[in-house]
Amino acid sequence: MRKGLQLKRMVRVAIASAALSGTLLVSGCGHADVAATFDGHTVTEGEVDAAVKEINEAFQPQQPYTADNALSALIRAPYLIDYAIKQGKPQTESAARAAISIHDPSESTVRIVQSTAVIDGLTDTDRIALTKTFNDLKVEVNPKYGAYDPAQAAVGPSTPSWLEFSADNG
Repeated sequence: MRKGLQLKRMVRVAIASAALSGTLLVSGCGHADVAATFDGHTVTEGEVDAAVKEINEAFQPQQPYTADNALSALIRAPYLIDYAIKQGKPQTESAARAAISIHDPSESTVRIVQSTAVIDGLTDTDRIALTKTFNDLKVEVNPKYGAYDPAQAAVGPSTPSWLEFSADNG
């Protein structure tokens, strides 16, 4: 009879372990340090953290730069930088580095400053073309950062489905 109880415990532990592993993978936390993945790109939590720290230090914005801001900018950056190159208006890494008042900024900070320079030079026609790109983008965001909103081309807070209220529940 004792063997039967041990077997049941082993089965329960195996099931619990498998369920936890599946939950971590589905939730986007299966890979340590991943903030978002999209179109073959990965943004790490380290890149987000470095950009937040360095941008706040270098530019001292009135509103502190947040992880949502940084992750959103890092998601948009490759598309903005490529778009500027294709339009014959490239924004160089060296110009971005020169605009940052800290020694040896991270690549993530440089990409954000570089893509911000692109945004500053966009026309309405450019914005319309890029809107389609950002609307079609499929982004998996670590739930800790929220969710990607294609209409805003930004990451923001999300309400997990298990917390959403239906009209019936008021």
